[in-house]
Amino acid sequence: MTSWCLLGLGTPLRRDDGIGIRILKEIQKSAHEAIKGVDCIDGGTGGFSLLHLISQYEVVIVLDAVYYGGKPGQVHLFSEDEIKSVKEPCWSSTHGLDFLDVLRMAREIDTKPKTVYVIGIQPYTVSTGNSLSPVIEQQLTHILNTVLSMLQQIRTDHKNNQEGNS
Repeated sequence: MTSWCLLGLGTPLRRDDGIGIRILKEIQKSAHEAIKGVDCIDGGTGGFSLLHLISQYEVVIVLDAVYYGGKPGQVHLFSEDEIKSVKEPCWSSTHGLDFLDVLRMAREIDTKPKTVYVIGIQPYTVSTGNSLSPVIEQQLTHILNTVLSMLQQIRTDHKNNQEGNS
């Protein structure tokens, strides 16, 4: 059986930077079918501590506030091919050590999960504050539903790819 991790990143002390963790918590509360058998982990602001963590899983799906040029609250699924091809990121994390750096290091030391996805949520602001911006808060249900749909699609696609390779 494939081991899965849904990893929320961010800090709620920088407004919309906390969206990954907030969505992770909402998903956990919902007990949605999309997370059945998935370890849901609050990765905080990440850093090198994630290196060991992600090495334990075959599939890692990251939820994070990501600047990628979308509209605030817009959700984008970055495939592994998109992540691998990034030399100069077309998006950037909103905190400390970028997850791309952790992923690059995991590749270098051959501990990278088999499959990695990043579900990026375009923030409105990452200024100091302990709540989401009103712009993002108003879209929370839509963001949650979009992320759940993406998770369900990832699981379905993965299952179909596994069956096709058998």
